[in-house]
Amino acid sequence: MFYFTVAVVAILFIIDITLSILNYSNRHQPIPENVSDVYDQEEYRKWLDYTMEVFWLSTVAKIVRTIVLILFLMLGLFPRLALVADNLSGNILIQTLLFLGLYALINAVVSLGFNAYRTFSIEERYGFNKTTVKTYVADRIKVGVLACILGAGLLYPLLYLYDRLGNISMVYSWLLIMTYILVINVLNTRLFIRLFNKLTPCLKVSFTKGPDSLQEVWDTKSGKSAS
Repeated sequence: MFYFTVAVVAILFIIDITLSILNYSNRHQPIPENVSDVYDQEEYRKWLDYTMEVFWLSTVAKIVRTIVLILFLMLGLFPRLALVADNLSGNILIQTLLFLGLYALINAVVSLGFNAYRTFSIEERYGFNKTTVKTYVADRIKVGVLACILGAGLLYPLLYLYDRLGNISMVYSWLLIMTYILVINVLNTRLFIRLFNKLTPCLKVSFTKGPDSLQEVWDTKSGKSAS
């Protein structure tokens, strides 16, 4: 079973990397003629260079995370992690949440350096980054808190249902997940986006007139006079 698990992890990793490389190999494809007048060649080249740098960084990050996972499997670190969770709580459901949370924390720490490099090096060079170190740290903390709240808020009832109902819990779990997704989508625009972005009200322009109103908004934002 151990070798089967390692093999599955390796195969999934190889498939993921292969698909990513195939996408990368098509990076020099020309802009389709039907939209060639929409894209500026220089801006397109800049976007392409940025995308390729992000691609290679993401690939290295995937390799590192996969190596960490395989090391955890080969060195028997998952049982030790489970032992830590067992020592922190006597409740089997809480133990499971702690186990998953500890491994997620390790993954987050491993990914932190790659995320910071992308934000303050790659995006900085291409003029995309307006984030300060203070804002970056605050956003990471917010992401961590939200992950704990939302993750535990979904996993705990799922584990509870399975513990109480067994296989029949799949039906109730499906209903719970669908409800959860619906609630998250509603809260996304009302709460979560506001935690990470400063929103400005849309200009009071009627959109019932069609494309002309959209052009008016664009002209106003760009400082042009509406024709």
